[in-house]
Amino acid sequence: MIRVAFTIGAGIVAALQIGKAVIAIPLIQQELGLTLVQTSMLLSLFAIFGALMAMPAGLAAPRFGARRCLAFGLMLLGLGSLAGAMAGSFPLLLATRTIEGMGFILVATSAPALLTRLTSDENRAPAFALWGVYMPIGMGAMILAGIFIDATGWRAIWLVNAAIAFGWMAATFFLLPADPRVEKSTLHQYGFAATIRTFAEDGRPFLVAGTFFLYGNLYFAVTGLLPVFLIDQYGLSTAAIAPLTAAVIFCNGAGNLTAGYLLRRGFAFDRIIAWAFGAAVVASTLIFVGLGGAVPVMIVACIAMGISGLVPASVMSSAPTIARDMGHVGAMIGLFMQGSTLGQFTGPPVMAFIAERAGWPVAALFIASLGIGAIGFITLLRRRGRVLAAERLAG
Repeated sequence: MIRVAFTIGAGIVAALQIGKAVIAIPLIQQELGLTLVQTSMLLSLFAIFGALMAMPAGLAAPRFGARRCLAFGLMLLGLGSLAGAMAGSFPLLLATRTIEGMGFILVATSAPALLTRLTSDENRAPAFALWGVYMPIGMGAMILAGIFIDATGWRAIWLVNAAIAFGWMAATFFLLPADPRVEKSTLHQYGFAATIRTFAEDGRPFLVAGTFFLYGNLYFAVTGLLPVFLIDQYGLSTAAIAPLTAAVIFCNGAGNLTAGYLLRRGFAFDRIIAWAFGAAVVASTLIFVGLGGAVPVMIVACIAMGISGLVPASVMSSAPTIARDMGHVGAMIGLFMQGSTLGQFTGPPVMAFIAERAGWPVAALFIASLGIGAIGFITLLRRRGRVLAAERLAG
């Protein structure tokens, strides 16, 4: 249990690196004289490596060892955060965020592979549901720490995160078991082409990844730009919005835990995703249309992100369920993360671009459009599931 908790903790350490940018955006924007679109790139460029290479990163676990990949990812997080604290210009800061993004995706894909090895068939689904809370806990904790950011400055937050990442990396070699030896003769089945072919034959991994792409747009556009929205529309200070934004993200974590409960009760992951995504899109759209004050905005934001929290836990728990080979779980998680991080890359700047030129209410239409896309993906996902079930019965 300690090893499982430590592995999930590594994900939390990785998610801290997203949360620090969310709360620091207003200060960085002011210090470097940046536009809203430019500062939103601190969130989206963090995801560029994952958007391009998450699935290949997931394939690294069976080849090089999940523990090695996890430790290397934590090292990159530490190096990127340390360099970012010393960056004197916006381009340099963006470069360090890219390094952090590489570390993040290595942690996010190798940790599930470790969880697969550390858990039995009975407790694997609950463990993966718990894994789904790494993002809201890490982001929320870091944003909550933002109440001190006016006093310490954003660079001190970067230094603290570097120390945490390096410390977790060192502990990895003491608390996690050594990587098992993998025979070279079996590595061909975990190659990129063979894995893609297996996923394409099934179809569902790509449909789940597509749904998670839309979720990434929704989650990071709302949580990433909510602080800026509250400052722009209601004049709140950075210190004031820190606990408010953290509360929204912690509600997302509660949604993840709720999904774990529903999954243990036998609810199908695709059904949970369908209902949660639909309700979350409706509530998220209302945040930016003008609710008359910061209090109603925060109430609706908590509801929206709480409901949306049902999605990532359901997505993650689907990997060991639909994988034909447990060795493909890491690659499948990587594929899902590729969708999510691509959404992280596109969501904040697209919504920021619309908000700057047409206003926040028009930008809310972007969120509404995500729901339409999700309907299509989930419909195809459930249809494909029925087809595969019928084929198994016929065989």
